[in-house]
Amino acid sequence: MHKTIDRKIFEMMLGEYCSPALAGIKPANMICIRKEKLPLFSSIHKEYNDKMNKYDIYFYIIKETSASYLIMVYRKCKLLSHLMGVQVSAMLKREGYPDLMKIDSYLAFLSNRFNSNYCPPDEIGLFLGYPVEDVIGFKKNRGRNCIISKYWKVYTNENEAQKMFLRYEKCKNSLCDRLHKGASITEMFTKVVA
Repeated sequence: MHKTIDRKIFEMMLGEYCSPALAGIKPANMICIRKEKLPLFSSIHKEYNDKMNKYDIYFYIIKETSASYLIMVYRKCKLLSHLMGVQVSAMLKREGYPDLMKIDSYLAFLSNRFNSNYCPPDEIGLFLGYPVEDVIGFKKNRGRNCIISKYWKVYTNENEAQKMFLRYEKCKNSLCDRLHKGASITEMFTKVVA
């Protein structure tokens, strides 16, 4: 019974915070899971990876504390392709990432940077599919002086960002609506991809 409730809570959180990555609109999203809210998360994490990995959807624990898990939800092929793009890979190299890594190596390196710093590393935006120019702008401005802020802090190309924000909102609303009507994440995404 408790695992069923935890699964439903987890799926609603995924719908709210990770819809664009689940739908393949962006390579990844992140979500913070409080251990007190989902005490059975470690078994749910394994269960969802077992069910969803074959559909290219993965759940990776970036950081664990005594109170929470920081999870990256990602499309493996999409994320690797994005990270190997010319601009993104050049910026990752400047941040100390070795060349031509496998996705697990990229995530382990990122996880290590999260765990060795108090603040999230600036390059997290690259993993989440934010425009390189905005990741550079964020770093240069130390998170201040953005044009707009919603899903990320925008420093360039406001119109394109607004379009993407609207797309993310529509995706989130559609997925959450389906979840409220009784669908499950595993049903939705295994049927879509199969």
